[in-house]
Amino acid sequence: MQLDSNFRDWYDFAFERSGPVYTRDIGGGMSRPEMFEYMQSLDLDVPAHGTVQELAARYRRDPDSIEAYLLQHNILQLVVYLDERAHCGEGKTLLDIQDALQRYPNHYCSQHIPATPTGLGSTLRYLHVGQRRWWLRYNSLNDWRSNVGDVEIEVMYEEKPGYHPRIKLPMFAIDFVHAGAKLYAIDFNEAPGLDPLNGRIPASEIVAQLKLLANSTRMWY
Repeated sequence: MQLDSNFRDWYDFAFERSGPVYTRDIGGGMSRPEMFEYMQSLDLDVPAHGTVQELAARYRRDPDSIEAYLLQHNILQLVVYLDERAHCGEGKTLLDIQDALQRYPNHYCSQHIPATPTGLGSTLRYLHVGQRRWWLRYNSLNDWRSNVGDVEIEVMYEEKPGYHPRIKLPMFAIDFVHAGAKLYAIDFNEAPGLDPLNGRIPASEIVAQLKLLANSTRMWY
């Protein structure tokens, strides 16, 4: 299998110069609106999302809600997407809702769900490569985004091998924020970096796993 990619990863040397082409595009996946709609179609909980104006109007229609109180007192925060296809912590900013209304009223956004009392980022990642799948934890020691700044990454455990029942992509990752009793899906990435697996799995095994579903890329949505 050959590799066509716009970024480098540690296992790239295991690809060959002939055979089918595996395309790995860090910005070629779904836009943020498509992503949230897709994750909802998988029956995952997601944060409230829409344009900044849409979310503010939605909260105002229910004056007795917690969100309306937070809106009134400018406590509620939004993740505003400046680039709807960016990943790796890029292309987004965290703003109080009133600031977001003034600066980016028509930009797409999602309600910020704090993962820690300190406001520092912490997420769980469900990483799928072929039939192999892991759960990882990302913690930032100095940023609200879990994968930006001084980051600690823990490979928690590997699940029993198997295909996802509804997602037939060679590789993907879903990021979750754990709040209360719920996991909120906040990102779907078709080209996740695999640096946390370096030293845990041979490069040749990653390529072999990608071959299993390489011809099914993007066919399920």
